[in-house]
Amino acid sequence: PEQQWLAVLEDFDSFSPTEALSIVDSALSAFEAGQLPPGLVWKVIEASSRSTQRQVVVAPLKHLRRYNEHYFANQQRSVLAARLRAWYEPVLARAEGSDDPDQKILHAALLGFMATVAEDPATRLQLQRKAEAFTGFGVTRDDKALNSDLYDSALTIAVQDIGKPFVNHLITLRQELDDPQFESASANALGRVTDSTLLPLIHELALSDAMGSREAFGLLRRSTATRETREENWQWVMANFEQIVAKIPAQWRRSTPVFAGSFCDDEAVSQLETLFSAHGDITPGYERELSQTRERLQLCMALRDQGTRLAEAL
Repeated sequence: PEQQWLAVLEDFDSFSPTEALSIVDSALSAFEAGQLPPGLVWKVIEASSRSTQRQVVVAPLKHLRRYNEHYFANQQRSVLAARLRAWYEPVLARAEGSDDPDQKILHAALLGFMATVAEDPATRLQLQRKAEAFTGFGVTRDDKALNSDLYDSALTIAVQDIGKPFVNHLITLRQELDDPQFESASANALGRVTDSTLLPLIHELALSDAMGSREAFGLLRRSTATRETREENWQWVMANFEQIVAKIPAQWRRSTPVFAGSFCDDEAVSQLETLFSAHGDITPGYERELSQTRERLQLCMALRDQGTRLAEAL
């Protein structure tokens, strides 16, 4: 009952990390099952943001990403971003500069979240500056400017906020640096391009000899998960599927249904099934991933009403 939930939240700070995690998970599960009011869910998330335990703080973040991605309108995203900044900026400030390994992990995780979901201009600029320094974009290159934990988020922000000049710089630098983590992260970041005029360049790169097969898979996976350009990228993937399959590692071809995993509508399910009905012979073993991706999309659609209620309760 709601009154008992409120009583639990009053004592939230007194629970052990395992108990607090159970509370957060139970609240989110109950909400998605239609058994908890959305206003109460926000109270649970706010309480978790005040925890001193990393696992408790980050527990709702993946849910918040998903809700924000699929169920919130633009204006609601702005309201959510402001609320998240109020909750998580103090946590980020406490974790910054800490020598505690757990706090370092928390800081890296929150930086990316604050830059993307919370749309914090200061955090985005901080990550952009780190990416510029690390890659030598307009400045003398400093290979200590960016920790590998932040490769993905910092390079992504620079790709999105600087645009074509940084994209071209990053493509060139990929040929010069011998760093597998950087190669993977830079490919992922290039897949997150939000400027649709850059998509022909990114698509050409994905299939070129300048891009490794594993990195190409990561690039394409991110491209179809980027809200602003998802549809254009997905249409290109379907139109060029045979070339894509030939490019990526043979053992990963069965996983290609995941390219549609970030959609949330019946049309995508239909397109996905049509694609593999036509090309299943070149992706042997695809059936399991297709089934899981279809289930993921159907679950996303099933939660639409609840997600809308949560957005309206902001």
